[in-house]
Parts: sequence; C-alpha cells; structure tokens
Amino acid sequence: MSLFSNTLDQLIERVCRLHLHDWREGTCTGGTTTTVVDTSRNERDDYFNNLPYAEAYIRTTTDGLAPISEKRVITDFAQSTGTITVSDAFTAAPAAGDTYSVHTTFLRDDVVDALNAAIDSVAREYPIDTLDDETLLVSDVFEYPVPTGFIYIYRITMSSDDGDFYGDPIPPDHYKIIRGRATPRIHFYSFPVSAQATDHYYGELWAQSDFSAGEKLQIEGFKRQPKLVKDTDICYLNPNYVCAQSASLLH
Repeated sequence: MSLFSNTLDQLIERVCRLHLHDWREGTCTGGTTTTVVDTSRNERDDYFNNLPYAEAYIRTTTDGLAPISEKRVITDFAQSTGTITVSDAFTAAPAAGDTYSVHTTFLRDDVVDALNAAIDSVAREYPIDTLDDETLLVSDVFEYPVPTGFIYIYRITMSSDDGDFYGDPIPPDHYKIIRGRATPRIHFYSFPVSAQATDHYYGELWAQSDFSAGEKLQIEGFKRQPKLVKDTDICYLNPNYVCAQSASLLH
C-alpha cells in the first residue's frame, strides 16, 4: 500500500495554488461552445483578456463527457453576466455543474511537464510497490513474461486450489529473470529428470514438485511511477517533494 495517492488534477491545483499562486477555479452556471458562464465571478470587465495570457480549462463535467479536459484561450470577460469568452470553440458546451480552472501565468501543459520532470528525478530512488496476479500457469511451460511495469521482483507465490495466495512463496533460487529482450521473462528451473531419484526430494525444487497448470502466479515487486497524462492518473510519490520541485523548475 502506498503512503500517498494524488491525481494529476490534484497535484496541478496544489502546485498552482500553494507554490505558483496562479489558481482560479469555479463551477459553471451555464455556457456555450465559446463561453463559460459563472455568475459568481466578480473580476472587473475585461480582466482576463487584459492579461498577457489566460486560459480556461474544464476540469470535470456532470456526465464525464466533452468538453472535459479541454482548454481554450480567454478573449473576453463580462462581469455583469459572469461570461468568459474563449477563442476556438469547445467540442461541447459547458453545462451547469461543470467545474473549471483559469490559469494566467503558467500554462497548464507546462505544469504537467514540470510535475513529470520532478517524478523522473526520483524515479530510481523511490520505486513503488506493485502486484500482479494474472499470470496463468500452463502445463509444461516454465517461462513467463514479467508483467508490464515491473523493475524488480521480490516474491512470487502460486495460488492454491481455491485461488488464494496464502501458501509459501516459491523459493527465489528456483527461478531467475532473463533480461536482454523486449519483454523480460521469469524462468523457472526444473531438476533434470535423468538426475532424479525416488528417495530424494532434491530441495523440493518447485518446477518439478509443485507446478500446477491452471493456477495463477502472484508476482510482487516494484515499479517506477508512471508518467502522468490524464487528470485521473495517480501519483504515489510524496506530493510535498513533487509539487515543490515542479514549482522550482517552472520558476
């Protein structure tokens, strides 16, 4: 279990609000494909379009559909109606209840790039616990691909007949990781048949004694923090570091 879990959207808000002081947000009361209407806004007329740059970003929608995650440059603002006008139309009209943010100093895309740069800077030092339990064992097959994302494996357990993984792990000297190919593979050892004897168990070599086709492998290890792309992508690293480091890169 990770100590931290923050979405990309949450990290962007934290960076912009606490470190960059470039954060405005609101909830739409209406809109069209070229406007975001929020009657609670109280900036003066033309406030946003008189800035060197301002963009409106749709954070959430009530139906989870367009124009979510779309951003447009602000070209006008009317205080009396709370209407933000944008250049280039949204693919759909913002509706009442949709949420948005306004960025006036740092581009949102630049903040995302800075967050990913901060993550990359500590990817090797702070790997993340990960688990995969979908590898299905096949009869007489002793080599399986390492699940995507793993950079280190520290334990492998085979499921029991009821599908649980409460048994002892497979001894680590009974398998090795084969690298040097596009997809690394886990190779399980099998004691040579010609060297076996009925009165000796040979250290209970797993591949010969306990391999059960149809069961699954639970593979535990570490992965690096993936790049954040979607607003809902999760970062498991300490947000205090990631946000402060990204802000320093932007500054």
